[in-house]
Formats: sequence, structure tokens, C-alpha cells
Amino acid sequence: MAVGLDTVGFTFPVSEFSLEGARVTIPNYSGDIEPADLSPKVSHRLPSGGFVSFGVGGVAWCEASLPKFATGDNVNALEVSHALSVLAEVHKEALEFCTPTVGTTPDGAQVDGSRFLDSSIKRLDVVRDFQCHSIRALFDALQPLHRRKGLIVRRFLDPEACGAETLRVGTKSSWSCVLYDKHAETGGLASRGHLRFETRLRSAFLTGKTATALAPPLVALEDLTPSTLAALAYDRFTAANFGAVVNDADGFLERLEALGVSDADYTGLIGYLSCVRNGYPVRMSENTLRKYRRLARLVGIDPHHLEDLDVSSRLDWDSGTLATHVGDPRVEDCD
Repeated sequence: MAVGLDTVGFTFPVSEFSLEGARVTIPNYSGDIEPADLSPKVSHRLPSGGFVSFGVGGVAWCEASLPKFATGDNVNALEVSHALSVLAEVHKEALEFCTPTVGTTPDGAQVDGSRFLDSSIKRLDVVRDFQCHSIRALFDALQPLHRRKGLIVRRFLDPEACGAETLRVGTKSSWSCVLYDKHAETGGLASRGHLRFETRLRSAFLTGKTATALAPPLVALEDLTPSTLAALAYDRFTAANFGAVVNDADGFLERLEALGVSDADYTGLIGYLSCVRNGYPVRMSENTLRKYRRLARLVGIDPHHLEDLDVSSRLDWDSGTLATHVGDPRVEDCD
């Protein structure tokens, strides 16, 4: 599965909703507002996860993390066909708290709030997972890269996700992208090195010029297709510059330190790599050469290609891995 879905938000028209057991809030309250002008918001937690809320525009707003709703955890995103079946269950649970509008609206439009596929998309969190054993080094390289004017770049330890290392790029409201350590975010449920890319797309983006130039507009749940989600997710991945080629994003020096080698071996290996890379004679015994070649392999360097030693890496969208290159990454290997 190349891309999947996590959280989805959607709305559908309703005529009545239940207050029993609901949480009622009054947004933007101040003492200067007349009681008749207040617009209370009514919300219910859904039995299987997520919520449904009412109070604005005669619609119900549902939002749920589909993997959590389906399995109880959020380690793996759902492919579109599975996501749609879960969304049907989310809609069904929401109907326990409201009466959907079915019929003709005052402006002559036909609506059927009981049909979940007609529900309007308000939020999509589209996911692509990668394997990356050096997430911190990758973030060190990606964070300072140039991006178009107006994008907000933040790097932080997310306190709501077990302190997972997180890199966010995006606008204030219409779209954003994050890379984060899924192993840390799930408290160890996901495998070590599980790096998640997630783009949050709002309805304003999904129906705007950028999105509709790539794929048909995503207006209703029935519009969801794997190809459309893949096109939009890759476009935002590129807009965030997360697929850029960066120097030593694979962190081979960091991994060398993690091996716990002595200072002498650390310096000796760097000297060995530098000599071979720059064409200087290597004056070492055969046993020492074997030791440094073994260490080079342990940090992901092919000792038979050290003459081109320029370590660069990029997140490869197609393979879902951190692709590491020795030498110029723009030159393809030829047989």
C-alpha cells in the first residue's frame, strides 16, 4: 500500500439531534452577546472512537481516526476500500445521535443525509510510511532547506504523541505535512525506524486550483480513490521538500558513534575513507584494512566504491525507504 488514510472529517445534513449525554459548549461567549444570539455546539463521543458535533449550518460534523476506530491502535493507515467501510460505520454510529435530512432543501437541492457516500469531505489525513534508521539526522538535514515563501516550518517534540520527534511544513489552515517518529508516537507499538509522512488536507485545498489540477475534486466521500490520494499526497510531499537530496541524511557518522568504536578506530576509519575518496595512498596492514572495511559496511558504506565517497540521501517515495547514495546521486548505475 503506497498511501493510506488516518483521520477523516466529513459532514452531512441533519434536522434534529440529541442533547442527552451531550457536551454543550457556547463558542466565543462574552457578556455583551444577547442569549438569543448564542450558537451552542453539541457534541457526542462515538462508541468506537471519534466524535460527532452539531450546531452550525444544520449539519453533523464527524471526525475519527479510522485505524483507531477499526483496530484500536494507529500503527497502520487504512487503504481506501477499507477506509470507506470504516467510514460507513462511523456514519452509522453518528446517526444514533441525530436525524438525517432527506428531501429537497429550500434552494431546490436534493439531499440525503442517510447516505454516507454523499457526505462532504472536510478533512483528510493521507499517510505514506517510510523506513529510516536515522530520523534525527534526516530532520537535521531537511529542516533548513529552502521552501516557497509563506510556508511555516516547525520542528518539535510532540507532547501529545509521547514526545515523538516531528517536522512540520505547511500553511496555517488549508494544508500541512508532517514527518514524525512513529515508533516513539505509538509508545513502541510501531517498529523502530518507522517514519510517517502525513499530510492534512482541508476542503479549501481539496477543491482549490492546486488539487483540481492534479485530480478530480474531492467533494464527497464517494470521490475517494487511491490514485487521487496518491497524487495529492506526493504533490504535498514535494511541496514540503521532504524528498530533497541531502548530505549525510542517512547519518552514517551518527551510526558509527552508535557502534561504540574507540576514538582510535573512529579517527582511523574517517582517515581511511578520506584517503580512498581523495586518491591518497593507504598505508595500513591488511588486518587493519579488513577492520575498517567491516566498519564501513556496518555504517552502510560499500568499501568497494569508496573512490566516489560522497554520502547523500533522500526519502524515496516509491520504495518507502531512505535511499542512500555514494557519489553523485544524479548518476544512475549502468551495467
